[in-house]
Amino acid sequence: MIRRTEHLVRQIRRQSDNKILGNDDGISTEEILQYLNEGQEDIQQAILQTHNNAFVYDDTVDTIPGQEAYDNPPLAFGNQGLVRVDFAYGGPPDDYRPLKKVTVFEERTYRGTAPWQYIPLAGRYLINPVPDSVFNSGLRRWYNKVVPRLDIRRSVVDTFAVGGGLITALKLDPTYVDWATANFNEDDFLCIVDRDGNILTRSIEYNYIDPITGDVTLIPAGHQMLNGENLAAGDYVVRGYYATTNSELAGLCEKYLIQYGAWRIYGRDESDAIQRESATLAMMKKGIVDAYGEINGDIDRIPAIDYDYSEYL
Repeated sequence: MIRRTEHLVRQIRRQSDNKILGNDDGISTEEILQYLNEGQEDIQQAILQTHNNAFVYDDTVDTIPGQEAYDNPPLAFGNQGLVRVDFAYGGPPDDYRPLKKVTVFEERTYRGTAPWQYIPLAGRYLINPVPDSVFNSGLRRWYNKVVPRLDIRRSVVDTFAVGGGLITALKLDPTYVDWATANFNEDDFLCIVDRDGNILTRSIEYNYIDPITGDVTLIPAGHQMLNGENLAAGDYVVRGYYATTNSELAGLCEKYLIQYGAWRIYGRDESDAIQRESATLAMMKKGIVDAYGEINGDIDRIPAIDYDYSEYL
């Protein structure tokens, strides 16, 4: 498990000789957080270019009568995200079978009882035939999930009100050691995490946080919690649509993130060390990409994709 972001920031400061932080000198925590997040995105992208199933998760959505286009899962990793789409021919949770992936040149829109193909587009996908009726959880999507944005603990939950799964009031502790509402102005969403960075509630939209009382003005008037989400007084608050204090990357990536942050600072300071650090980063990146291949298991045989045959195996 990668250590909490605050610890990584401190180590980057030591490694890059930027331990002094004042009004006019040193590198700000916000800037180092930016480097950490860019490094995290960089290594995830490198892994996915070689191992396209390294971060695969799945979810389900209902089909809608007459609807051909569906949005990609909200946490999918860009246009690399969608890996496969299944349809529950016999009804969920059983009998999901993969839809055939086709190109836009093969797309033919028509109505039918059940889809058998899908067409990936930028940020969405089409299914055909277009279903005539609702199939609850009829589509199962497999997708590479983006890792959460890294942030520091900004405050803790003081009080809140929840009714019918809706957060209608939220107050943060304005006495928290890192309390600075100016930093909240750089985003529009909050997440609630536990001590280990596990996300308890995500994507809480707001437009103002009172610097004196800690009261959060929610947009809209309440936040609808997703299934399984929760929060309690004392839980930590981070900034971002999907954010945490602990990276979900494998523990072997911690050294890379620290090295990346220091490398960016060397470049900013025009240090001679940047060339040496660049070579070190390249070697570390290759090692991580290779290790993810071992963790997830690359294909070592021709996979069975003829399900009329393979269902009997």
